Amino acid sequence: MNSSNPAAQDKHYTGRVIMGCDTPGPDYLTIQEMEGKRHRPMWDEATEIEYIGRCRDKAQDMARTIITQALEKASREAEAIREEGRREVEAAVAEARQQAETEAQARLDAEFAAQAQAMSSLMDAISGLGLEVWQSRRRDFAALAKSFTEKALRVEMDQRRAEILGSLMDEALSRLDAHREFTLKVAPQDYELAKALMEEIQASRPDYGQWRLLSDASLTEGGVVLETSDLLADNAIHSRLALLSPYLEQLELPEDLDQAREAGNTGEAGQSAP
Repeated sequence: MNSSNPAAQDKHYTGRVIMGCDTPGPDYLTIQEMEGKRHRPMWDEATEIEYIGRCRDKAQDMARTIITQALEKASREAEAIREEGRREVEAAVAEARQQAETEAQARLDAEFAAQAQAMSSLMDAISGLGLEVWQSRRRDFAALAKSFTEKALRVEMDQRRAEILGSLMDEALSRLDAHREFTLKVAPQDYELAKALMEEIQASRPDYGQWRLLSDASLTEGGVVLETSDLLADNAIHSRLALLSPYLEQLELPEDLDQAREAGNTGEAGQSAP
């Protein structure tokens, strides 16, 4: 190129490719159009609107992604908190149950020790008395032993009320055929506990028929009565204790004082044996 040539200095390159001259005007494409690019020679209002729209769409996509991730994280953290709370509640329930069992056992041991001390004091007090006094009081000792046995049984039942109630309910329901309607009666104090136990039992035995749970003020804690149209299963506590009455009635002390002492010594030796 000769820089001194005025014609060469006036040339202006537009980047257009002339395609042909058989149209009313010269047909051409720009290099950007040939490369598949849209050519906007200037920043105008349409370009600005398009740019802002693209930025808005991109920002919305980013916002949706951030919100989704935040919700997922919050859900995981909430589940972790619920699981931790569930474990803490289960641990607290287990601790409370263990404490209740320990306290109940301590009550039973204290009651047993008190009754044993009372029996020991009575035996010591009459150890020097004659046969006549022994024979006149031995029935009182037998009655005291019966009373102690009944009281110990009631303390044990109070300690294991939930276990005994569940066992009696299982025993009563085991007598039923599947798909039979029945009614369970429990003491008012046991209603909520029996309801929870019955829901657990029905979950494991869906073949049971329709059932109702009623509270009966005539029943003591731990008792269960099952009724159907042709069956009555009486597992009340007083009915259970009535089964022990014949054995308690047979409890008596020998008329001979030496025999009573010998029996007492034999019992103590048996308790101390490993």
